[in-house]
Amino acid sequence: MRNGIETGPVHHSVRGLDVTVEVSPCSWMYPTYGLQLQFKLPSDCETGRPTAGCFEHLKKPWAEVTRADYDQLVKQTLSKLAANGLQTCASCGRITWNPALFDKPGKVARCETCFMWELEAELAREARAEAARVQREDRAMERDGFTHRVDAWVHPAMGDDRQVSWYVKGRPTPQQIADHLSSLGSEVLDDYTVETLSDATVG
Repeated sequence: MRNGIETGPVHHSVRGLDVTVEVSPCSWMYPTYGLQLQFKLPSDCETGRPTAGCFEHLKKPWAEVTRADYDQLVKQTLSKLAANGLQTCASCGRITWNPALFDKPGKVARCETCFMWELEAELAREARAEAARVQREDRAMERDGFTHRVDAWVHPAMGDDRQVSWYVKGRPTPQQIADHLSSLGSEVLDDYTVETLSDATVG
């Protein structure tokens, strides 16, 4: 309990469903973050895992958050859920969140498990397509006399990391790779793999 607020799971009933409320650790880990509550529905499909995802946020420093603030935010959110916050999953029929809660009006409602199944299937399709693209490029580069592909990550001093690839004729030395990564602005010079094209293009 913090600030007189129960931070662990607290159970409420909404339209006959057991809805739990927890205070996100971000609320006190970052002093100016504010009060964030996470609402969870009962487990969905066959995973036994709660359907999480409904967050409510009060922009008020944790040191100033009171039990009354917590109670008011919980009350407002539960009222919103009871009024128009729940829908049936279009795939399995379980009760899940109304996408409009996440500022996504018109989006088809999916429970967390069905959403993850669809997301994983989409990612698998994209991975297969990318693997086929790389194999086609490997074959074309091998025909041009290149023997190896270097796949590496550029870790700049500032900004996001990015993945890069390049082809070479003859197996590159660690120093050659490090020099190239340094020229790209990477602070880390050993985050890479080297593929032999004759092996990578088999099949």
